[in-house]
Amino acid sequence: MSKLLSTSLLAAGLMVSVPTYAELVTIEKLGTFVDTTSAEYWQVKYLGGSNTNSQSIENFDWQTARGNSEPYKNVYEISTTLANQVHWNPEIPWISPSANTEDLNGYYSYVASFTDTFSLDTNQSVAFNGLGIDFASDDHLHAILINGEVYQGFASESFDYPGWTQKLTHIWLTDIEQWWNIGGENTIEFIVHNNNSGNNYVNVPNPTGFSADIQAAYLVNTATIPEPETYAMMLAGLGIVGMIARRRKQM
Repeated sequence: MSKLLSTSLLAAGLMVSVPTYAELVTIEKLGTFVDTTSAEYWQVKYLGGSNTNSQSIENFDWQTARGNSEPYKNVYEISTTLANQVHWNPEIPWISPSANTEDLNGYYSYVASFTDTFSLDTNQSVAFNGLGIDFASDDHLHAILINGEVYQGFASESFDYPGWTQKLTHIWLTDIEQWWNIGGENTIEFIVHNNNSGNNYVNVPNPTGFSADIQAAYLVNTATIPEPETYAMMLAGLGIVGMIARRRKQM
């Protein structure tokens, strides 16, 4: 066998013996799930303000009011009985600043803080992909803040928002990677407005109501192992290399 042919076969054998890897596989990984069935996640404080109506939202500086001296307090889980009294959907797990009393008109800040916990393999890494929120509120959800930053992609709900009588509304928050702490503590704040006119609920407590399920989503990059076909090619390549080596010995 000529030296040139031998060298060519050796190169071919080495070429097929090198394992090829598929591209990085991207899968979605869900983070911690937070819901209002457990009121322990939430705190609330009153910001101030007054009534609104269906035609306009009052011009109240709730962002400055967030820094007022009013302390955050624990929330109460609303009973099915009270939910029925104030015409809220009783199938939704409601929370409120008060257990069974009237709340002041104006804006309220509901806050939940939590840390995502998940384990990764050594060849994996994560990137934040967004935040899924299912919510209902009475009277309307006015704004959402992530770690103190106002999320601009959410438009304030109107006064006659029907979510409090029907079902949870789903929204998906994206482009907040610069605010989100992967694997660390995050604070999600909801600004809810209460319009307690007193005209429709005579002798019935009219608390501010809120409900939210929150879940973070991540993209997990996983380096894949060689596929079975790759191993077969590798073994075939090694076989060619071995055959060439034996023939060269015999020459």
